[in-house]
Amino acid sequence: MNGDQPAFPNDAVMTTTENADGMSLRAFIATAAMKGLLSNSGTIIPPGFSGSGVGCVIAPLAVGIADALIAELAKPIDIPSQT
Repeated sequence: MNGDQPAFPNDAVMTTTENADGMSLRAFIATAAMKGLLSNSGTIIPPGFSGSGVGCVIAPLAVGIADALIAELAKPIDIPSQT
């Protein structure tokens, strides 16, 4: 699994020269993580902390979560034997 792969691959042939791959898997996961973090940001961001500093805290954390999930999903699945 590669975070640079499209989140929603489309095999359709495009008639334009523009890149139509859309959002990467990494960006998609980071967006979902950021949404979750912001929905309960009081546990991460101290009260009264606002402005551009909020993005400096949340964005790197969300990307780190995305990278960790992609790395975990890339590992082989170890299924215990049923003996």
